[in-house]
Amino acid sequence: MAGLVLSSYFAGFTQTARIWDAATGREITRLRGQSGMVRSVAFSPNGARILTASVDDTARIWDAATGREITRLRGQSGMVRSVAFSPDGARILAASADDTARIWDAATEREIALLHGHAGVKGSSFSPDGARILTIDDDGMAWIWEAATGLEIAALWGPSGQRLSNRSVRHGP
Repeated sequence: MAGLVLSSYFAGFTQTARIWDAATGREITRLRGQSGMVRSVAFSPNGARILTASVDDTARIWDAATGREITRLRGQSGMVRSVAFSPDGARILAASADDTARIWDAATEREIALLHGHAGVKGSSFSPDGARILTIDDDGMAWIWEAATGLEIAALWGPSGQRLSNRSVRHGP
């Protein structure tokens, strides 16, 4: 897709994600088919695919040009709250209220790793180099994982035991 494209997903608690041309404000397409509210949207690094996360316990992959569903990533038993592509587009991360995050191979759609130990995963992100994953859970605890294997590196609380965050997460810059 040429130019800057934006996505929206929360207007009216819909089961649809909308893709917009940022330059013209024109709606390009709607991603329809989720059976529950869409909670998160992410573009692949090359812009060819779009991920959605939904309260219907699925993450879905869509063709960005046509708006057609390519596949559903199944396995979570709770609403999927957050989705992300790795910086190279080779992996997909889906975080769920079922206390897990899952890493998928983007080409084969095969599950690579299951990250567990959370109290409901609210948000997730790959590091800029794709080597690490950061997740945040309902208790405000942040977790750092090795992206290649899914091994836990650290579980973090604030200095005095306070929550680090209660929002979504993102690696900077």
